[in-house]
Amino acid sequence: MIKVQAATAAVTVASSNAKPAVHVADKNIVCHLTHNFNNPDSVAMAFTATGAVNLTMGPGDKLIGWEFGFVQFQKVNTISFFYAGKKRSEGSISVNVHKAPAMTQMLALDSKDNYSPWTKPGPRFTHKAPKISTLTGDHPLTKVGRELLNKTTKKTNFLFHVIDEREFTSVFSARDPLGVHEHLAHFTWKLRYDVKFTWKAGVPIPAVQSSSTFKTNAVVKGPPTDAGIVALLPTLAPPQANTLMLSAIVTAINGPQGANRTDNATQFANVPFDFFVD
Repeated sequence: MIKVQAATAAVTVASSNAKPAVHVADKNIVCHLTHNFNNPDSVAMAFTATGAVNLTMGPGDKLIGWEFGFVQFQKVNTISFFYAGKKRSEGSISVNVHKAPAMTQMLALDSKDNYSPWTKPGPRFTHKAPKISTLTGDHPLTKVGRELLNKTTKKTNFLFHVIDEREFTSVFSARDPLGVHEHLAHFTWKLRYDVKFTWKAGVPIPAVQSSSTFKTNAVVKGPPTDAGIVALLPTLAPPQANTLMLSAIVTAINGPQGANRTDNATQFANVPFDFFVD
């Protein structure tokens, strides 16, 4: 009979090369974590984590039907985009993606439907007796349009400030052939992209990335204890976090004025006098 030796479970995180940065493209900007970012269409894991645990197996035991890997949860704290006109009379726009009605669920499973609930498709683990090993990783991006038409002033406004703060929980988990999960260890990590821009000759110039941060926390044995995540663990069911977030972004940007979008007649008070220089 196969038994997972939960006491031997360990997770090793490699994240030292993940550092917030900004890529300026022709029509948008992309906030990224530097490591394994070449362009928005060529992105690999900015950090990785390896889970390992020993198994007890009897003669003739096979791992048929067993799964080992990571499940992950994302919580959106803030996603806001702010735009400003070339001059004070051309207005400003605030887009608050994280608010209702655009964002319908702040905390959700962070997977994809074709391999849910895991963080990556199979094969996702290796077995070299007595040890199981499995890899996860991530590279969350924020892609924002450079310009947006102000519905009040009818003038083009330009990206001024991006704030994207999210928290994640990654859980090393085993699933037996009956579909029962045993959550062996977990760690949390937090991402904040916080970038302001000025414009020179029609090009956005990001400020120094002192306000943007990425941090992984210590690994903890056993399942998460956060109440919101505990409620999601029994089913590990959609909706998926990225589906919710992308839908909320589209709704907030394209929707009418209200809780998610405000088109103002003047610039924000904190827009500097040299925000836009032709």
